[in-house]
Amino acid sequence: LFKGHDKYIKDKLEYDLHVNLLESYRAEGYIYAKAGEPKVEIIEASRGPLLFLRKTKQQYYITIPIEEGQQYKYNSFTLEGVTTIDPALVEKFYNVTAGDIVDYVSLKKSNDRLKKAYSKGGYLDVAVMPELQPDPESRLVDLTVRVEEGKQYIVHRIKFAGNTKSRDKVLRREFFLEEQDRFNGDLLDISILRLNQLGFFEKIEEKDYEVIKRPNLSEVDVVVKVEERSQQSIGLTGGISGLYGSF
Repeated sequence: LFKGHDKYIKDKLEYDLHVNLLESYRAEGYIYAKAGEPKVEIIEASRGPLLFLRKTKQQYYITIPIEEGQQYKYNSFTLEGVTTIDPALVEKFYNVTAGDIVDYVSLKKSNDRLKKAYSKGGYLDVAVMPELQPDPESRLVDLTVRVEEGKQYIVHRIKFAGNTKSRDKVLRREFFLEEQDRFNGDLLDISILRLNQLGFFEKIEEKDYEVIKRPNLSEVDVVVKVEERSQQSIGLTGGISGLYGSF
């Protein structure tokens, strides 16, 4: 009532249908589930007995037609194009067994895990292309995952911007990535975490650092933008304890 979650907003309804509702169906093997055009009506409804918590008399009623289709299960799993990573490890990422229910959501997460594994080895252009071949009669699906690994990148330069008081060497000593070494996405994440733990800067978000690729040279530049915190500040804290009262 107070947060306004019951307000009708068309864009939010569309998002709920195509992201939340249909994703839930496709996580349960209903790969052809469809949601029709919602029917939206305004009706005269009961306002409730409580005077100060009454709803408006005119309310939206929403009817959503659903076509669920049939539930599909996996029949086979094939991997193509994997040469620099152990194929057995990649198969563990997907963990597909014949007879399991097809799970679109899990498939997307497995694709992301595979890309991250390639990123650890410096492969930033990897393309992961899952292909589903369903058989409507048996309701079984053959899954083929094709991988184009692309180039391996090394770190050309690590640059910092916005550090007017802290020297570059202070930031560089927190970096596990080093120039002229192979790029590693995990080491970059750990390095950003270590910078945040220094407490010298405002929190560094994903938008504050960038990996700039030079495909023709198989190199990347890592650029990190920081905003230094003011060192002249006073912090006040207070609270209430059930045992000791306020402080």
